[in-house]
Amino acid sequence: LLPPNPPGPGPLMAYHQGGLLPGGLSSDGYLDRRLRPLDAEHYSAAGLLPYRRREAGFELLLPRERPWNSFTQAYDTLSWNLFGGKRVPRQERSVETTAVRCFLEAVGQVNGAPDQEMLYGMMQSSFVVWYPTGKFALLIVEITSDKLDDFPDKYSAFKAQAGPEQEFRILPMGIKKWSKQIDEISWVSAPCLLPDARPEVSDLLGSMLQISGF
Repeated sequence: LLPPNPPGPGPLMAYHQGGLLPGGLSSDGYLDRRLRPLDAEHYSAAGLLPYRRREAGFELLLPRERPWNSFTQAYDTLSWNLFGGKRVPRQERSVETTAVRCFLEAVGQVNGAPDQEMLYGMMQSSFVVWYPTGKFALLIVEITSDKLDDFPDKYSAFKAQAGPEQEFRILPMGIKKWSKQIDEISWVSAPCLLPDARPEVSDLLGSMLQISGF
């Protein structure tokens, strides 16, 4: 779970035995510095995973939420999840754009939240995990300063002041948009997410954790 240093070009760039999805997209999950060209062009969703180094190991900034399940048309059970969401068709042309928008939609109103400039700046040394089933690209960024150390507490204060979250809102074009149901945000120790720890994780996060190299 997370390499000690971001990966460079190497075996992960090779197309594995899984072959290709329709349209030439990769059917194998992988971790690398950048997405393969067709994956970058035709991704369906993207997310952002901040992490930091501590003496005891890595810690990941994760939301604990009830993710919306489009198959059951209901919210799943409360679990650790990832900041992310679907790409806006014909508007968003890069995974960075989608990942930043989704992160800010979830927590951008919180006092002390990183702005667009800070998020894009952190991506200069980021790496990415590709999840083929959902055509989901997860950008992993290291937080090297202490700016987000108390961000979970700030989110708790924001949530207490904001009150109950509505399940959905109607956008100006008449589309129903389901709201993020985030209960808390926390820096989670990476070993707590390993299978032996029996973590309560979303289907998405659980699937990402199975990808080689992550």
